[in-house]
Amino acid sequence: MPEHGGQLAGFAEVMEGDDGLVARIGAMLKGAAERGLGYPYKAFTMVEVPSRLRGYGGGWQMDTALFPPGLALLPEHGFPTRFARVYRDRRYSFGVSPTLPSEEADRKQGMLWRLFALESAAEAPQHAVRNAFPAGARGPGAMAVDALCRILAVRTLWRLYDDESKALFAAHRFARPATDGNPLRQFVWGGGPERMPIMPNEPHVWETAERVALTDVADLEDGGLAMDVLALRVGETAKIITDRYGYDRVADLLAALRRRSPGAGILAQDLSRAGVEAGMDLDRLLGDWLNATDMPAFRASPVEAFRIGDDEDGTPRYQALVKVRNDRPVPGLVRFTAVGRREASDNRVWSSSDPFPVPGESAIEVGLVTSDPLEVLWLRSYLSLNRAEQRLAVPPVDKTVLNDREPLDGARPSVWHPTSQGIVVDDLDDGFSVDSTTDAMRFGQTRDQEFAQTDRGLPVYRGVLESWWMRQALPTAWGRYRRTVGRIAPGRGDSRAVFAAELPERGRWRLQYHVPSLRVVGLGSTAWGPQDEQGMVHVEVVAGQTKETVDFDVDEAETGWNEIDVFDLPAGTVTVSVSNKTSGATVVADAIRWDRRP
Repeated sequence: MPEHGGQLAGFAEVMEGDDGLVARIGAMLKGAAERGLGYPYKAFTMVEVPSRLRGYGGGWQMDTALFPPGLALLPEHGFPTRFARVYRDRRYSFGVSPTLPSEEADRKQGMLWRLFALESAAEAPQHAVRNAFPAGARGPGAMAVDALCRILAVRTLWRLYDDESKALFAAHRFARPATDGNPLRQFVWGGGPERMPIMPNEPHVWETAERVALTDVADLEDGGLAMDVLALRVGETAKIITDRYGYDRVADLLAALRRRSPGAGILAQDLSRAGVEAGMDLDRLLGDWLNATDMPAFRASPVEAFRIGDDEDGTPRYQALVKVRNDRPVPGLVRFTAVGRREASDNRVWSSSDPFPVPGESAIEVGLVTSDPLEVLWLRSYLSLNRAEQRLAVPPVDKTVLNDREPLDGARPSVWHPTSQGIVVDDLDDGFSVDSTTDAMRFGQTRDQEFAQTDRGLPVYRGVLESWWMRQALPTAWGRYRRTVGRIAPGRGDSRAVFAAELPERGRWRLQYHVPSLRVVGLGSTAWGPQDEQGMVHVEVVAGQTKETVDFDVDEAETGWNEIDVFDLPAGTVTVSVSNKTSGATVVADAIRWDRRP
C-alpha cells in the first residue's frame, strides 16, 4: 500500500553512495552475473503480506511458500522500521563505513542487509538460491541434489559458511518442543519469530544419517528428522566440495549447471558432468554420495615433530608428521588446524592445511612445515564416523637438534596401520554399561527431560550435571573414531559405570584408566566451571573370585592414560567399575585398557 512507503523514509541515508546498500547489492549481483550466475528476472519485488498468512507449503518437507519467482513475500513483522530500538541496539553494529554518517546509520544498513541477504521472511536467502536454480532438481536423489545446489549457491553468492539453515527451510522447525535446546525462545522485531535453525549436529541425527541414504530420507516418518539428516549429509558434502576446490571453482560448477539445464531441473549426473567442466572430480571425491549409508572413519598416529634446516632467509622451520588411515571403503577428506606459539611474542599462531583426500581402506602421511614449533594439531574429518574434530598432542621439540630428513609439506600415500593398544573398552563399546542400586537413575520422569536427546542410550550432557549418567563429546577423550565420555554428578555410590572385558589367559594384567581434559571442549573452545572439578574415585575390579578396590585421585592424573595397578587375574570376564561417589564435583568414565605384564 502507498502509505506503507513511509516506513522506508528513515533509511534514505544508508541506501545511496559508494557504501550504500544499493551499491553493495549491485556489486554482488554484478559479480554473480560475471560468473554466469546472473539474476534471471528483470526485477526483484518485496511484497508486504499479513503476518498471519501461512508461509509454508505442504508435503513432507513443508518448504517455504514465500518466494515465488522474482518475489519475496515479507510478513509485516519482518520489516520493523517502527521500532527504533532495533537500529539503536549496539548488538546490530556491522562496523561503521567511512562514508556513513553515524553508528546508527551503520546499524540501519546492517539491519537492511540482514533483512535482504540473511533474514527475509523465512530467515534464509531463499530468493538467492531459488532464483539461481528456479527449476530445482529432478530424477533420483532430486531432493539432495537440489539441497546441495542451494547450499553451494548460498556459500558462493552470499559467502555464508557453516549454516545450512540459510539455504534449507522446513516448517518442522517451528514445532519443536520448548526445552532448553529449542530455538523458539523469543519474539523480536515486532512479533516475528527468531531464526529457527535446522539442528543437524545432534547425536540422534548422526545415528539416523549413518543408516539412511540420501535417496531414502523422504521415507522417514519424522519430517523434521528427515530435514536434519538432509542438512547434515548435504551440508557436510558442500563443505567437502568448497574446501577441496575453493569458491571460484564452485562458482564455475554452478555456472556449468545453469548452462546444462537452463529451463529444466538438474539431474544427479548433471552435477558430475558440470564438475568435470569446472575441473573437479566429484565422483572420486564423494563416491556414491546419494546412495551410500557408510561414512569414512579415520584414525591418526601419534604426531612426530622435529626441527629441520632453516629456510633461505634464515627463518627456523619445524616439521610435524602424522599418518591418517581411513578404515571404511568409502572415500573421505581430512584437514588439519595447527596451533603453535611464536617465541618473540609468546602469542599463539593458528594455521590450517589444505584438505587431503583419503581413499577408502587406505592411509596417507601428512606433513606440515611451520616457522614456529607446534603445540597441538586438530584433525578435522567432515562427514565421517568421527563426527567432530580430534585434538592430537604434539611432542616438544629440541630446537638445538636439526633433522636432515627431506621435508614434507603436503600428503603422500602410506601403508600405516594402527598397532594394537591392548584390550581397550570405551564408553561407546558394547562392554560399557551403567547401572543404579537405587532410584538414582530418574531420567525421563521430569518435564525438563521429556524431550531431551540421547546418545547411545545416555542423555546428552548440556552443561548441567544430574544424578544419572550422561554422555559428553570431548576432543581429548579416547575413542576409535568418536570421542565421548560418560559423566555424572557426585552421589552416595548408588550409580556405577561398568567396563567389561574378556581376558584371554590367566596372569598379571596392568589396568590403565583414560582421563580427558574437561577444559578443552572443541577446536578453539574451552570451558571450565565448578562442576568440572574432579577428585578421588574408587575403581573396583572384579574377576572370578577376585575383587579389589583402588583409590584413584583424578585431580592429580595426567590427561591421557594413567596406570591404576597390576592385578593377578584369571582368564575370562573382568569388570572395572567407578561409582558416583567422589570427593570432586563430577565422575567421568571414558575408557579402560588392559595389557599383559610379565
